[in-house]
Amino acid sequence: MKPLIDALPQHILAALDIYKSTALKPAERRIDTLVITGLGGSGIGASIVAEMLKNDFQIPVVINKDYQLPGFANENTLVIACSYSGNTEETIAATEEALERGCMLIAISSGGTLIEMAKKHEFNHLVVPGGNPPRSMLGYSLVLLFAIMEHYKLAHTDVHTWTKRLSDFLTKEHEACDAEAQRIAERVKGKIGVVYACQGMGAIAERVRQQFNENSKMVGWNGTIPEMNHNELVGWHFEHPEIAVVILRSAFEHPRNAMRAELNRDILLKKTINVIEINGVGETPIEAAFHIIHITDLLSHHLAEAHGVDIFDIDVIDYLKGELAKR
Repeated sequence: MKPLIDALPQHILAALDIYKSTALKPAERRIDTLVITGLGGSGIGASIVAEMLKNDFQIPVVINKDYQLPGFANENTLVIACSYSGNTEETIAATEEALERGCMLIAISSGGTLIEMAKKHEFNHLVVPGGNPPRSMLGYSLVLLFAIMEHYKLAHTDVHTWTKRLSDFLTKEHEACDAEAQRIAERVKGKIGVVYACQGMGAIAERVRQQFNENSKMVGWNGTIPEMNHNELVGWHFEHPEIAVVILRSAFEHPRNAMRAELNRDILLKKTINVIEINGVGETPIEAAFHIIHITDLLSHHLAEAHGVDIFDIDVIDYLKGELAKR
């Protein structure tokens, strides 16, 4: 896993090459609504991109993590189907429904049933390298999702401009990111991992929690400021030394949320000494987001080592899928 995490800068450039070399057809009709469907490591990129581009979108956007599409989906809906393997049963079911409803479609996948469907029904698709855990391919899915928004003119992303700069930035910062990840791992190992972020990076907090779950074999949860200030904060009534809190920060937070994050930190420090801030640096929100993603991916690797677990092990998920296949 470590070489895959280290390769994030190269994944960013490779994803841009895939976009540039794929002849995508224009939208067949006016796009009135957008649905991005995908789960787990294949779907988290959609959540991140939708949150980061929220203020740019001029149409409703729904992130779908289920078998069925929203009731509004019709011939003026663009459905982006994301399944790294191409065989995720929920995503395949949603894609079949999209075809039945006459939605416009584009897929991101390494192959499998999803790409077979794309070829058969002649809808746009972007093919990424296969054979790796979906969670290790986030660089591909993020860049390609930004690129899709550009292709369909749904948001101003200009991926051709920032990808090379971002790749160079992460390469330059890699050693510092790894050193920070190792330092943080000493405070988080053996704990329940709780991840908080301000609105705008809430989906990245979800990604970090997922990496703790899959890579580090840690249970935990994530929350978003300000929403968690209206409910969850009250749950911190007792002291919890068994919990480590990671707060994701950046210079691009809403000023009031930045104040809230600082107040939350002070409140939580009275409940657990394990409160760690990770600051995403960079000149743009995208750079800050990728910086945090890189640090925390490395963190999940060092935690896996500290816990003495197999970072690739997802046997319980494989068991669940196997049982479902029998029924």
